[in-house]
Amino acid sequence: MKNVYFLTEKPFKNSAIACPEHRDLLTRSLIPELRNADHVPFDLFLKRSFLKENEFHFDDDTTGLAKIWQDLLPNTMAWNVMSPKMKSLIDVNLSGLEPIVWMNINIRSKNESRVYYVPRFTDLPDVLDHNSTIFVKGTKHIVVPVFSEAKISKYSIFYIPRVGWEVPSGLYVTDSLKHVIRKAGLTGVTFENARVS
Repeated sequence: MKNVYFLTEKPFKNSAIACPEHRDLLTRSLIPELRNADHVPFDLFLKRSFLKENEFHFDDDTTGLAKIWQDLLPNTMAWNVMSPKMKSLIDVNLSGLEPIVWMNINIRSKNESRVYYVPRFTDLPDVLDHNSTIFVKGTKHIVVPVFSEAKISKYSIFYIPRVGWEVPSGLYVTDSLKHVIRKAGLTGVTFENARVS
């Protein structure tokens, strides 16, 4: 059976987080604007996040943070914001069937600006084992995805069908892509086992 992993940001207490200038941006409301885009029409700004009175707060003081420019950058948009190194690594390991387009996005810190990339997808492939996937009763809302080994065999990276799938908050990768990412020593990345039938 093929192993598949949920690709996610590695939680690190002393790292920067990328935020839009205006915190009221809603990811889902941006999808129509991003649908044919090759760049994100706003910048993200690196901030220090901290908990105060049971609420997350952000400020511009990133001095002293151990991790600032990670390959998979934590962000408040819940997007997969990737360094050029991570994007290139994924690009050369695609099967060629993934409907992926990269949007560039400017990431700014107090003293520096860098270009990162956000994957955008142009098609919604059928990857689920619909008999084994757990849905909210009476809906198509996925609680626990279970992927069909036959359906995912042609992809190196994919996502689950849900609202906002064009710029998904979650990506799944094959064992071979996971191995390549680990071998390259990319930062800010962790993997969680996903279910395959």
